Amino acid sequence: MGELTENVTDTPAEAEVNVEVARCGNCGVALLGTYCSDCGQEDRAVRRPFWRILRQLFHAVFELDGRVYRSLYFLYTRPGFLSTEYLNGRRARYTPPLRMFLVLSISFFLIVSIAGTFGSIFLDEADLNAALAAGETDAEALQQSNQPIRDLIAGETEDEDLAELDLSAQDVRAFLEQLEFPFLPAATGQQLQEFIVDQATDNYAEMREYPLGFFRDFIGESLEYVTIFILLMMPLLALVQWALFIFKGRYYVEHFILTLHNHSYLIVSTYLLALTGVVASQIPVLAGFVEWVDFVIVMWAWIYLYLSLKFFYGTGYIYSGLAYVVASAIYGSLIISGLTVFLVIAFLLY
Repeated sequence: MGELTENVTDTPAEAEVNVEVARCGNCGVALLGTYCSDCGQEDRAVRRPFWRILRQLFHAVFELDGRVYRSLYFLYTRPGFLSTEYLNGRRARYTPPLRMFLVLSISFFLIVSIAGTFGSIFLDEADLNAALAAGETDAEALQQSNQPIRDLIAGETEDEDLAELDLSAQDVRAFLEQLEFPFLPAATGQQLQEFIVDQATDNYAEMREYPLGFFRDFIGESLEYVTIFILLMMPLLALVQWALFIFKGRYYVEHFILTLHNHSYLIVSTYLLALTGVVASQIPVLAGFVEWVDFVIVMWAWIYLYLSLKFFYGTGYIYSGLAYVVASAIYGSLIISGLTVFLVIAFLLY
């Protein structure tokens, strides 16, 4: 009882006036706001309808309040501004950089995956209906719709380089059977080799027979891991920026914050380009105007990334330009190399 009395503290005004005061459920200190000034616990009711819990979770994840719109506006219009604000301690009014990137990237790839699935379904149905109207059977129509890509994969082309792609499933199996995994125990390495050989051979055979369906499904499955791939690549860009601006004496995390914001900006730009593509396809009369809009979006992306380095690091135009070119070349090479490895692994394990 004595311990409880020690934890409960009253202000002089409370001692004189007997009023009901809200207290922290954790430590008993009188509450002066939503959060306890002593232990920091939020004054939130747990016993409430389930739909309110879901609404609160939805708002916590997507932050559907004023700051998400404010953050997106400054993200797109003021290069390097959000990173500077975040590092200077002005964070409550903006969406945190990591959450912004994850929400934008996951929602983008989810929309692309869904749109691609429905679009390919409608496209396949249109091709089949057109072929059926010409008197072909379902099987003949399916074969006909895949024939152009099948010819390309089979090397039936005048291009000598593409003609070298004419490999059979047996050739692929024979090549992959040479794989060895010396860093694994012999039994584990053998099982992994057999799994990869079977998966890759089946995938290659399906790709040759029905390339449209295979690539649609393969890209759709791979998109689920692109966000993880980009997350793994961003620390490398932050490291490149750290090396180029090492004389600024900034911590590595500061470079990473800028990298998060710049990638979020690129996702928003990709959103806009996808939207203009939909407008151009649905309203052909606006195709010419949409081309100019796309040009502006792409040009602003190049300028934006350059200005983000200049404003964030406070360097001159010439050094910022040189650093921008070097960082873009190095990061572009890393992205291409990493994406190639990523797609090869995905193909072997898909």
